[in-house]
Amino acid sequence: MRKSAANKNHSHPCPICAHGRSGAKSKSSLDSRAFTGRVGGVYLFDNGLAPYASYAESFNPQSGTGYGGSVFKPNEGKQYEIGIKDQPPDSDSFITAAIFDLRQSNVPAMDPDPSHLCGNGRCSIQDGEQQSRGFELEGKASLNDNLGITAAYAYLDNRASKSNSTVQASAAYQW
Repeated sequence: MRKSAANKNHSHPCPICAHGRSGAKSKSSLDSRAFTGRVGGVYLFDNGLAPYASYAESFNPQSGTGYGGSVFKPNEGKQYEIGIKDQPPDSDSFITAAIFDLRQSNVPAMDPDPSHLCGNGRCSIQDGEQQSRGFELEGKASLNDNLGITAAYAYLDNRASKSNSTVQASAAYQW
C-alpha cells in the first residue's frame, strides 16, 4: 500500500517546513517585483543657496518562510528629505543642512509564540516597522590646493515604531 504525501507529512509538528524529519519540502512564491519611485527637486539661487526636497521608495524581497510556511512579504520603505545647501559663488566650500524621515515596513521579528520552531530556533514573523528621523549638517572647505577639511554631524532618532513586543510581554505572563 502506498502512502500519500499528505500522510507522510503528519510525522512532524511542522509538516510543510523543509527541515521536517519526514523530508517534506515546501515551495513558496516570492514577490520579487515592484514599481518604486524617486523624485527630487532643487533650486539654485544667485547667491549660492540651494533648497531641495526628495522622496524615495524602496522594495527588498525577503527569502524564507515563517511558521506554517507563510511566505515573507518584501520589505518596503519610504524616505522624505528636505534641506538646503549653501555654496558661495567661485568657491569650493559648501555647507549642507537636512532633515529626514525614513520608514521601513514588513520588518522580521521573533515569533512571540515560543512553540513556533523553524529549523534550529524560533520562527520569525513580519509585523514590524522601523523609523529613523533626524538631521544632518555637513561642511567642506578647501584650505589650499592640497588641503581640505570636511566636518559632519548627524542626529538620529531610530525607533521600532511598530513591533510585537507587547505580544511578547503579555505572552510571558500567561499561566
